[in-house]
Amino acid sequence: FSKWKAVGCNNETGHVVKLDLRSIRGLGGQISPSLLDLKSEPQQFPRDTNPSFLGSLEQLIYLNLSLASFAGMVPPHLANLSHLRHLDLSSSYDSWAADLYWLSGLSYLEYLSMDNGNISLATTHWLQAITMLPFLTELSLASCYLTNLPPSLLPSSNLTSLSVLDLSGNDFNSSIPQWFFNIRTLVDLELGSCSVKGLYPHVASGHFCGFRSLGLAGNDIRGEISEVVRGLAGCFGNSLEKLSLSSNRLSGQLPDSIGHFKKLRSIALDGNLITGPIPASIGELSNLEWLDLSSNKMNGSFVETLGTLGELNCLDLSQNNWEGYLWQNHLQGLAKLNTFRISSSLSSRNLTTIAIRHCDVGPKFPAWLESQTQLRMIFLTDLSISDTIPHWFWKLSFYLNTWVELSSNRLEGPIPLWPNVSYLSLANNLFSGSIPASIGHVMQTLQILDLSRNFSLHPLLLRKSKATIPTFSIKQPTYRKIHDKWGSFQDLDTIDVSMASNSLSGELSLSLKNCTKLYLLDLRVNRFTGNPPSWIGESLTSLSVLRLWGNLFKGNIPQTLYSTSWTLLKMIYQDQSLHAWAI
Repeated sequence: FSKWKAVGCNNETGHVVKLDLRSIRGLGGQISPSLLDLKSEPQQFPRDTNPSFLGSLEQLIYLNLSLASFAGMVPPHLANLSHLRHLDLSSSYDSWAADLYWLSGLSYLEYLSMDNGNISLATTHWLQAITMLPFLTELSLASCYLTNLPPSLLPSSNLTSLSVLDLSGNDFNSSIPQWFFNIRTLVDLELGSCSVKGLYPHVASGHFCGFRSLGLAGNDIRGEISEVVRGLAGCFGNSLEKLSLSSNRLSGQLPDSIGHFKKLRSIALDGNLITGPIPASIGELSNLEWLDLSSNKMNGSFVETLGTLGELNCLDLSQNNWEGYLWQNHLQGLAKLNTFRISSSLSSRNLTTIAIRHCDVGPKFPAWLESQTQLRMIFLTDLSISDTIPHWFWKLSFYLNTWVELSSNRLEGPIPLWPNVSYLSLANNLFSGSIPASIGHVMQTLQILDLSRNFSLHPLLLRKSKATIPTFSIKQPTYRKIHDKWGSFQDLDTIDVSMASNSLSGELSLSLKNCTKLYLLDLRVNRFTGNPPSWIGESLTSLSVLRLWGNLFKGNIPQTLYSTSWTLLKMIYQDQSLHAWAI
């Protein structure tokens, strides 16, 4: 048996000493009470109803039922496991507890997790039950439908060992009680998205010298960010590693004392009301890997000390009111940076995502992009760039399925072609000329091409999805022919070149027959001529929407269009020279 993956045996006696069935899929049915015959402690069980006989394993010290798909009431007989030190009942969405008074029998318990279980019936006494566990060091009751957060502890409460507390995802709808900050052994506190509100409590400086993580994101907490930092500071060699205060209403300026937290790895302050510049002391956080200051009211120029954060891999400064420029020396030391977002100017190597929107970066195309070799997504939208796309940008070796968004600038010149790009938007620029005939050959992974609202270029949308088709317009009408190189777009399901300002003319290209997966073909309000093509009904058998009215077609409607079995056919010819109308 000792060779079985889920079974552990004593090497001397051969007795089973461990059952770990969490990773064994497909087990079902009920657990046999014959487990009581084992001479030692089974550890973890899978699936079905919570077995009441577990309360008979009185010598058990470790019980882990997490991810085991148990359902039903947590058996109060667990109170008989007086030697238990570790109890994990988490991720049992169909489990519930009538009360938590049974915890009083587990006086040696050190670890308790009931995440995602329903203990709403215990919401009035859960804290009283917990505080009777003197050796408890880790408690996790995340998303347990709790609604009561007592403002104070009873005099008899005993939480002198508690170091980790997670109550996130509940619905307390109350202020943060002061007793959280009176537990001197606490190092990790997670209260994210649990409807706590009001002013951040006053905490004396130096009170949390051993604090490692503070998570209060997704609440409605008010106060000065400097007060939060001050309460966490004041200790030599501060141990704080994670500060998560996103989506609250914290205001004021980020203080210089933030640089005292030498061990910080993650700072998430996005979605608050923080003002002022980034303090220069940020550069002292040599272990920082994540910095998110987005969606605040921060302003001022960028500090060069940002460029000293050599471990940083994500930097989000978007949706603020930055001033001045972000030069290469600001970020040149960020060797590990792979995601950068800003609403103002930049440089760093090895970025995979760049999103810069709605700020003044122009008039020239950003030259620092030439050094990027790892790009997978690039968004340069509304940056006041008045330039042609440089040849070196055309030659960037993008990864497969890259997104390129360069809309709402004043870019001009011919349409660029990039291999491996699946989404390309050049909308609302000054591009001119024809769509290159080689587009299907060069951009074989292309799924969306948006060239709408350009100066003298007809709009065209090529896509594989069935999302809502946008309406396109251009500034000046031009008389052009639709190109005849459609053979490479066999997976295309939508072609929309409608609108009068396109003024496309000539006869439809026979190469459109190759687009056999077309779902929608909309050629309205152009200047197409000739007879309505019979091959539409013969070749485009997946077509559900066909719109041809407002052109210069003539003659009879082909019989092949009458005999189609389209589920949704809108075939509208409103040209005076046609011999029949069909809807």
